Amino acid sequence: AYIDPEKSEEQRKAGNALFKEGKWIDAIKAYSEGLKRNPKNHLCYSNRAQTYLKVMDLGSALRDCEKCIEIKPDFPRIYARKATVHLLCKQTHKAKEAVEKGLTLAPGDPELIDVQRRVQNAIMGVGLTKEEREARAAEAMKDPGIVAMMQDPMLRNVLQEMQNNPGTAQKHMQDPEIARKIEILMAAGIIQMSR
Repeated sequence: AYIDPEKSEEQRKAGNALFKEGKWIDAIKAYSEGLKRNPKNHLCYSNRAQTYLKVMDLGSALRDCEKCIEIKPDFPRIYARKATVHLLCKQTHKAKEAVEKGLTLAPGDPELIDVQRRVQNAIMGVGLTKEEREARAAEAMKDPGIVAMMQDPMLRNVLQEMQNNPGTAQKHMQDPEIARKIEILMAAGIIQMSR
């Protein structure tokens, strides 16, 4: 039989060795063979996603992250990888969501903590030019969820009031739903708090 979990694991280990040698394409082939041998091997999906990140094939990396989550939603490392894909795609709000999910599963995980730091820097616009901040906001406006938030009359009123009277921000941030939406819009680069 072609399906063979033992051979899948052998291919995963071979892929890991190739990855460590910097042979990304060969590692991807080994992980892919491992998945043919066992389509439920979440580690092959996770490791192949990491390898796709190395070759900047972000679409394939994201698909492997999603597949890994589908198979094993409680595997924390995959959320760090998914967040990294979103960061590279300038989707900071989605990166924040992914890293937060991972940290609920593994609060002290060093990989997740590192990605969380990078996400926070991206949210704050650390090292970004004005043009890069504008590009991030424009990219975020392609997200239907962000567009829906920006069209919500209640949220628009809150944002207008906060702009006119910054002192009202604290009052509005006490509402958990408003706070969640504002955090998402900040992460997306749509709104920025003055420093």
